[in-house]
Amino acid sequence: MSESWAELLDEMERRLWAAQAVIGGSGPAPAPVAIPEGIGPLPPEFRYRAERIRDATVSVEGQLMAAMGQLANQMRAPRDPRPAPAYFDGRA
Repeated sequence: MSESWAELLDEMERRLWAAQAVIGGSGPAPAPVAIPEGIGPLPPEFRYRAERIRDATVSVEGQLMAAMGQLANQMRAPRDPRPAPAYFDGRA
C-alpha cells in the first residue's frame, strides 16, 4: 500500500506544478486527483508529505481564485468602442 500512496502523492505534486503553470500563463489546467478505492489509510511515513501537499493545494487554490477574479474584473471593464489605429508613420 505504501507504493500506491507514494505514486498518488507524486501525481498530486505533478498536478500542483501544472496548476502553478496555469497561473503563470502556460499549460492546460490539470484534471483533479481522486484517491482510489482500496488504497487504505495513509501510512505514517507519508503524513508530513501529505500535509505539505495539502497546504500547497490550498495556496494554489487561493492563487487561482485571485487570478480568476482579476480576469473577471478585466472582462467587466468598459472598453473604448473605437478601434485604435494600427499604424502611424508620423508623416503629415
